[in-house]
Amino acid sequence: APAEAMQFAGTALACLGVLGTPEPGEELCRGGALIVILSPSLSNKVHCPLVGQGFFMRALNELLRGASVCEGPGQPTEGFRHALRAFCAHTDSDRWGEKEVEYLESCECFRRRLSDEVRDGLVGEPMDGAIVVDFAGKIRHASVKLGHEQERWSFHKANGKGAGTRHRGALGAAVWLSDRGLPYAVLVRSDGGGLHCLTGGGCGSPPQVRYVDCCEQGWLEEVLKDFDASSIERKVQSFLET
Repeated sequence: APAEAMQFAGTALACLGVLGTPEPGEELCRGGALIVILSPSLSNKVHCPLVGQGFFMRALNELLRGASVCEGPGQPTEGFRHALRAFCAHTDSDRWGEKEVEYLESCECFRRRLSDEVRDGLVGEPMDGAIVVDFAGKIRHASVKLGHEQERWSFHKANGKGAGTRHRGALGAAVWLSDRGLPYAVLVRSDGGGLHCLTGGGCGSPPQVRYVDCCEQGWLEEVLKDFDASSIERKVQSFLET
C-alpha cells in the first residue's frame, strides 16, 4: 500500500540519517550500531533474543512512550538520536554504568526520568545488540541479538575485509527478511563509522548491499532531494537498493 510504503521509506531514511550524520563538532560517525526496519506483521516473528535482561527496551518505553523514531523522511526525533548516541557510546566495559544511564535520561525532550527499577536494572547491562523498528517508526525490540543464521552468502566490507559478528547478524536477518516478501532495510554501522545498507533480494538472490560514505558532504541531502509521496518507489529503489 502506498501509505505503508511511505511509512517504511520515511522511517528507513530517518534511521539512515541518525546513523550517518556525525555529531556536532565531529568529523566521523562513531560507535557500532545495527537497526532493522521491518513490517509490523513480522515484528513478533523475527528471531531476536535479548542480549541482557531487557532493561534498555524498558528504558526506551519509559522515555519515548512509544513515539515514532522519526519526525519525517530523514528527520529522526531528538529523543531517538539522543538514546542511540548513549547506546553507542564506548565504555571500558561496554556496559551501562551510572554515568551512562544518567546521560541517557538527561535529554530535556524526554520531560521525564526513568523509574528507580529500570534505572537500577540498566546499570551493568551490555551496551550491545540491535534495535528493531517497524514501518511506523515504533521501536519493537532493543538490545537484541539477531538470531537468523545462514551459510549461503558472506559479507565483505567496502575495504575488502571480512565482516564481524555485527555484520554477520545483519546479513542473516536480511536474508530471512528478504524471503518474507515485504520491504525491509537493515542498517549496520561499524565501530569506525562505515555504514552499510542491506535490502532487497529473496527467491534465491542475496540481499543487496550499499555502502554509504558518511564523510561525503551532503550525502543525506542528495538522498532526500525532491523526496515526496509521488516519487516514493523511485527513491526507495534508488537510495536503499542500489
